[in-house]
Amino acid sequence: MCPYPPINRRAINHNIPLGCFREVSAEEFIRRFLQHVLPKRFIKVRFYGLLSPGNRHLLNKARKLLGAGHYVKPSSRGGFTPR
Repeated sequence: MCPYPPINRRAINHNIPLGCFREVSAEEFIRRFLQHVLPKRFIKVRFYGLLSPGNRHLLNKARKLLGAGHYVKPSSRGGFTPR
């Protein structure tokens, strides 16, 4: 039995069976969410797993299975310019 009732703002407790949720306040939800936001000038490394250049074929296969199609590279007009 789940000791916590399901509500709108939920946090999964991995120590109890799946489908069990517990209540968190809005402040606690935002605090936990912001732990995943990188500080300014930090860059998330995306060169491992499906996102690595060597696994591009697997990434395209995953996109196809998800119905997303192939990645289309955006045009280089405007936007971010590396130094």
